Amino acid sequence: MSQQSKTSAPDGDVEALMREAEALRRAGRPGEALARYERAAARAPSRPDIVLAAAMTFIEAGDDAQALRLTRAVLEKRPDQGDAHLLLGHLECRRGRFTAAEQAYRRAGELAPDLVGVWAGLGSLLVDLNRPDEAEPAFRRAIALAPEAAGLRNALGEVLESLGRFDAAEAAFQAALDRAPDFVAAHVNIGNVRQRTARFAEAAVAYGKALEIDAAAPGVHNNFGLVLHKLGRLDEAEAALRHAVADAPDDAIAHYNLACVLLKRGEAAAAIAACDACLAFQPGNGSALSLQAIAHGRLGDTEAADRLIDYDRLTGHVRLSPPPEYPDIAAFNRALGAEVRAAPTRYSEAGSDVARQTRDLFVKPSPALAAFERLIAEAVQRHMSTLLAEAEHPFLGAIPAGWQLTAWATILREVPAPQISHLHPTAWLSGVYYVDLPDVVRQAGDHGGWIEFGRPPPFVHAEPTHATTVIRPEEGLLLLFPSYFYHRVLPFVAERPRISIAFDVTPAR
Repeated sequence: MSQQSKTSAPDGDVEALMREAEALRRAGRPGEALARYERAAARAPSRPDIVLAAAMTFIEAGDDAQALRLTRAVLEKRPDQGDAHLLLGHLECRRGRFTAAEQAYRRAGELAPDLVGVWAGLGSLLVDLNRPDEAEPAFRRAIALAPEAAGLRNALGEVLESLGRFDAAEAAFQAALDRAPDFVAAHVNIGNVRQRTARFAEAAVAYGKALEIDAAAPGVHNNFGLVLHKLGRLDEAEAALRHAVADAPDDAIAHYNLACVLLKRGEAAAAIAACDACLAFQPGNGSALSLQAIAHGRLGDTEAADRLIDYDRLTGHVRLSPPPEYPDIAAFNRALGAEVRAAPTRYSEAGSDVARQTRDLFVKPSPALAAFERLIAEAVQRHMSTLLAEAEHPFLGAIPAGWQLTAWATILREVPAPQISHLHPTAWLSGVYYVDLPDVVRQAGDHGGWIEFGRPPPFVHAEPTHATTVIRPEEGLLLLFPSYFYHRVLPFVAERPRISIAFDVTPAR
């Protein structure tokens, strides 16, 4: 008789079979564990916990289909089994069936509200669905059930950070560290919050602590180098970023951050090479393309800079015609303006009576916005048809065959100082449409409320080496431009808001 047979429990001893199965699972022997669960289930067919334990073993063995079959079998007999609904939620998440997963988690919450995994799983799902305001109470319920779980407090902190509640986020991350002082992710997250709130020296301390615990922690050298750059500690920043690209040669963002440091040091040629490395792993990265144009200008290579920043060739100016259901563009814009004003504010912004941005307008578009989405898609397609493909050009050589639109509105009554220029690094083409403009923006005087292209932001530490241009907004005007073009709104104050809709064209994956 084999050793296994000598140590096997009698078939009638269900609990002993379960203990054996669990030990075999932990030992990485799923096949033998499943055999024990099968024997246990045969002796106790009314016990769903045995079948669910077998389902978990199938998940660990990479066989989600069998796990799903067993979980559904339990629910057919016991639809009130909360832990089965919880497991179904996990499995539906893994299959990408997020609506079904949410339904399963919520049903589990009704039936078994004391299961920590219900609220942790639901919270994680809602984060993935970009619904952090709903994820917050889910994680808080999980924490109430498991107050010492550092991971749950860290997850809550990430949600609060995404909601723009930075003080509360940092407190949540610190609470995670109070329970697990060597929790690297929490140290990194504290560094991220401090960086977002311009507390760069404190952020550097947090990143340094993370690296003391784990010098190989992914991405931390990059974050550390970024704040050291902002602190003007360029030697240390370069060292940290070279460490980052050595550890992860395919980390495009680390290559870009290194390029920024090199440009600040006056090493324009080396900055171009670092941008090339970034673009090799992330073709079309807008930040790298814009920085390359500046670096080429620094070297006096105006031809290379102008090839990248070519307003006449690469931008488009379109006057939209109204959809058939609206008598004219003014009526269409009035409908758009009403729907935009009613749209919820972006999660990460508190909003105010002088400036706010909405969430993505195309997730569940109301009637005028649905018509607008169709008009924008048609305008983008027409603009693409006017661009002559050029294989060696980073923009013209990357015209996407498939793409998706995201859009958000900006409602402004005041820009007290010039906005810091920005770009949209992960998109290919961007645009802005002007819905409603106050009189001060329509005037040709001091360019108040106009859009300016071509001026780098202060953190790039470079004056533009190519021409800047300003464009006067007009109601009904649509501007299209490469997403790597830096742009900003010039200062103005008005009683009536300036309403525009910005959008990105992102290549489909």
